[in-house]
Amino acid sequence: MNPIVGRKAELAAWEKILAGSLDGVWLIAIAAEPGLGKTRILTEYRRSAEQAGLTVGFAQAAEGDSATPFAVLTEALDPIATRSAGDMNGQGSPLSSPLRLPESHQAPDASHPAELPRAGATHSVIGGLLEQFAVSSGMALLLDDLHWSDAQTIDFLAYLARRPVRGRVAMCVTYRPHQASNRLLTVIDALAKSGEARKITLGPLTEANIRSLDTRDTPDGELRRRYAASLGNPLYFGVLAAEAGDETHSHARAQIGTELESLPSFALQVAGGAAVLGTDFDPALLPAVLDLSDSEVGAGLDELVRRDIIRQSGTDRLTFRHEVVREAVYHSIGPAGRHTAHTRAARAMRTMGSPAELWAHHLTHTARIGDHVAIRVLLRAALAVRPRAPMAAAEWYSAALRLLPDGDADRARRARLTLAQAETLLEAGLLVQSRSAFSEAMALLRPHAHILRTRAVLGAARVAQYSGLYDEADAMLERELSSASTAHSPTLQVELAATRAAKGDFPAARESAESVAAAINSRRAVPSPSIHAVLAFSFTADGCLDEGLAHARAAGWAIDAMSDAELAVQLHALLWTVQADMCAGRYALALRRAARGSSLALATGSDYLRARLLTGQGAAARMLGALKESRSHLDEALGIAELSGTGHLVATILTELSSVADWQGDVTEASELAERAVVLAGGEGSWTAVRAGSALGYAQLAANQPRRCVALVTAAAGGADLPLIERPARALWYELLTRAALADDDADGARQWTDRALGSLCQSPSTAAAAFAALAESHTLLAAGDPRAAVVGAHTAVDGFKQAGNRMEGARARLALGRALAANDSRQSAIDELRIAKDDFARSGALRLEDEVTLELRRLGVKVPRTGGRGQSGSGLEALSRREREVAEHVARGLTNREVAAWMYLSEKTVERHLSSIFTKLGVRSRVAVALAFSPAQITQRDTTSSGGGALNAEF
Repeated sequence: MNPIVGRKAELAAWEKILAGSLDGVWLIAIAAEPGLGKTRILTEYRRSAEQAGLTVGFAQAAEGDSATPFAVLTEALDPIATRSAGDMNGQGSPLSSPLRLPESHQAPDASHPAELPRAGATHSVIGGLLEQFAVSSGMALLLDDLHWSDAQTIDFLAYLARRPVRGRVAMCVTYRPHQASNRLLTVIDALAKSGEARKITLGPLTEANIRSLDTRDTPDGELRRRYAASLGNPLYFGVLAAEAGDETHSHARAQIGTELESLPSFALQVAGGAAVLGTDFDPALLPAVLDLSDSEVGAGLDELVRRDIIRQSGTDRLTFRHEVVREAVYHSIGPAGRHTAHTRAARAMRTMGSPAELWAHHLTHTARIGDHVAIRVLLRAALAVRPRAPMAAAEWYSAALRLLPDGDADRARRARLTLAQAETLLEAGLLVQSRSAFSEAMALLRPHAHILRTRAVLGAARVAQYSGLYDEADAMLERELSSASTAHSPTLQVELAATRAAKGDFPAARESAESVAAAINSRRAVPSPSIHAVLAFSFTADGCLDEGLAHARAAGWAIDAMSDAELAVQLHALLWTVQADMCAGRYALALRRAARGSSLALATGSDYLRARLLTGQGAAARMLGALKESRSHLDEALGIAELSGTGHLVATILTELSSVADWQGDVTEASELAERAVVLAGGEGSWTAVRAGSALGYAQLAANQPRRCVALVTAAAGGADLPLIERPARALWYELLTRAALADDDADGARQWTDRALGSLCQSPSTAAAAFAALAESHTLLAAGDPRAAVVGAHTAVDGFKQAGNRMEGARARLALGRALAANDSRQSAIDELRIAKDDFARSGALRLEDEVTLELRRLGVKVPRTGGRGQSGSGLEALSRREREVAEHVARGLTNREVAAWMYLSEKTVERHLSSIFTKLGVRSRVAVALAFSPAQITQRDTTSSGGGALNAEF
């Protein structure tokens, strides 16, 4: 039996009843869709009640019970009544007479007064039996699937819940709301409203819950796909897992099969016709599909609705409860039956004048090779759905290609259809399939088909670029551009610039961009938004900010002026515009445009571009200080990217998530995410690999590994000059390397990194780049003992980040300003700046940085209340062992792991293990948070001089 997951609250509700001491009836009513686990919960209720020593009556109502009075109660209580017959009256079951009534017995009704005493007497007998067990040992009555129950049992439920009872009766009933009678729903709602019952409606499981049901270490992307398809229902998840070959979930498939086998034959026939029409269908088509009368179809539909196989969907449509149920019904029909039904459906819908996209799928099951009428219908369907559902369009193109005869006569048409299929597969984000289709199309195209060949090469190069195969894309475009027919194709030239920019070869990208710009100017042509967007990023990334911004503005104006329909086919251009905005530090613009683009990508089914644009949203939101929003966008992007199987895109998203985790204070997660990104990014030199390696280095500084930080960043970026990082971003990394050098007590190294930061600024640097350089200089000047000059540098950085709209870096600059002001004996000004920084970090959710500011404020004598949830409670400190407490105290004073190890005569590895345990027990994620767990008085005063004689920083 599978473990119960995601139902802690439901189990706790029952345990609370069992642990109670008050007499009376305690009722829980659980409503749940099929497959959500109500029966499994009830089974667990039974087990815990038996362990508690209660007498347990358990029964599951069946479909026929609705015609038999008190059927489910009799099944639940007769066994225990029979066992106790001698104690009751010595004559067998006391329930045999009142509950086993003639089949003609009907529910009590006010219009038949003679029956009311009879029902009342039955209620009293059953109630008396329950009370006897309640008094002696406690009673648990558990009734499953009460939607099948008879009216008399439902009336007794209301009677018992309101009846004073000596002893304690713990009771639970379950039911399916879609199949429950109005009588049952009314009784449950009335009891819940009056407080005489607790109603629990089971919802879907979370993705984390569903993951725990996986037994085969399924890849994340596939698990997310199954979760989305299952709608969080463990039964449907099990069916999908079984279909993928996981036999541990075969019981789920059998459960659906058992449900279908219980259907009457006439209802199953109607269900089969409906399954052929689709999950959501028009019932008016069923008579033609099944060759049945309206009344026969109506009877079948009524039964299917009663069984909750299908449900109402809108005014004149019906839908299957879930696609898994429809699939099971569909496959229960024989091949011949399916073929006949599809043929009739296609004929009926064509006669009705239905759009091609609504009935084309029937042709895929019935048409034969050479059926040109069917091919035309499939192509009309593909063209109709492509703007909003490229995946479906690709399927129609594929179906049309299967029907197209082989042979030279149809080669040109096959080439065009294969190219269209490849483009729709690319739009849908299916890169592997798209790559194969583009290759096939290029092999089929005639030499003189220049326009089609340009489309094919452009698409194939873009697939290679999206897959991280930059050299392949570059070579393909160069080869094509060298031919006379396409030598002056601006489309291919722009794609070459884009490929080189994506690769991280910014000088080459700029060179290609300049060639395109010159060619366009010579012809006095108007560049497209796509050309402007790629030129914007290429120029900006190579440090030509003025030219880059000019193209970015042109692309932005054109894109912002487009309607949604126009922009939906220009999402690639929008993506490059967003990247140019990010590179130039225009984060608010990037966020707005990326948000619009991701919404359009969702509407058009362009999953790959949606993931890229969501990543842009996440990156922009992070820079603007909205870390929670950033994480949400990035998590969504990651789910899409993992399904696509595109390692480079996953690596890009993991890199961004690493930065978010670092700022949120989870240093371990930041490192782990960056490490995964480095592996997925593959070879050295690509922009993705550079950013992943640099992010891993960034995470090392927060983990108190400054030398490793420097080594990783410089290795990823191609050396100390950081040639592989785009020019506008180099100052950011030099500022990081400055901090790393200072953390390693390398003042000379810090000065060198600062000089490089200042030297990286081109003639027209971005505001953000200048701010990073100023911040690096402020760090160096403060360490060199010149706090007054450090204040000036920090002020410049604060102003620059404010102008750039970068809240997070602005708050970090204020932290540096506060430290510089404190060192310059401007205590109150320092406190004011630090408080602003603390508020900014708190609003953003940057816990680690907020903790750093708090520590600075306390050093200035400001009392800052400890916030909950980070382990600052006394109980947390009390949980530490003596050795852990000693390590924690040293960390609170600011000692490094190496210094703690030297002081305590331990290895650094042992200190790391102690620190990991300390983090867990205190519920914190950083060394600063460990320091905040102590008040100054709590730290034992020790002589903190290292064995090497150097004075360690014991200031708190």
